[in-house]
Amino acid sequence: MEPRWDTLSPADRERLEAVTRTMLNRLLHEPTVRLKELAAADRSGPYADAVTELFGLAAGPAAPE
Repeated sequence: MEPRWDTLSPADRERLEAVTRTMLNRLLHEPTVRLKELAAADRSGPYADAVTELFGLAAGPAAPE
């Protein structure tokens, strides 16, 4: 963590983590729901591949950038 964050109180840290978690949940909710719907319809292949690539979820060592 950057030094500027070292001065946060435990309560401020909790609030920051809660805000971050809420933002991530809102950002990822709809794509996650859609991917699950596609998987249920057995049409998720290309989308799952794209998500795997975008988020670096492939098994094994990470590819060099």
